Amino acid sequence: MLDTPMTVHKQVCARRDSKTGGHRMVSVFDGETRYRLGHTTRSARGAAGWPPLDAALYCYRTTEEAKAARFPASSVATLAPVFMVHGKAWGRAFVHRATGRWAVEFFKVLGFDVWSGAPAVLAGA
Repeated sequence: MLDTPMTVHKQVCARRDSKTGGHRMVSVFDGETRYRLGHTTRSARGAAGWPPLDAALYCYRTTEEAKAARFPASSVATLAPVFMVHGKAWGRAFVHRATGRWAVEFFKVLGFDVWSGAPAVLAGA
């Protein structure tokens, strides 16, 4: 549990909103979870497992770790423009120590990091 908000970084992507014609900042993994500058996103509730789906907003403590993030081949937005954001994470939280990946309950985007690139996809994932 993160009672005190922790500064974190994550890759997100831009996807066209079919209703407005504009673009939304969304999860590279599911292409649906929406992030907005200055707003808090709460993870969806779900079944048990690691990481628990009620703490499934993924992020990293450093930009270097976030840049090195690997996404499963099943990720729906790996071809969309990707960029890095930083913000605060809190609530239920778990860390995968081998990768430094955090799964958190709440994430608030506070700004953009200077980096752009393509998400790395795990072969056979």
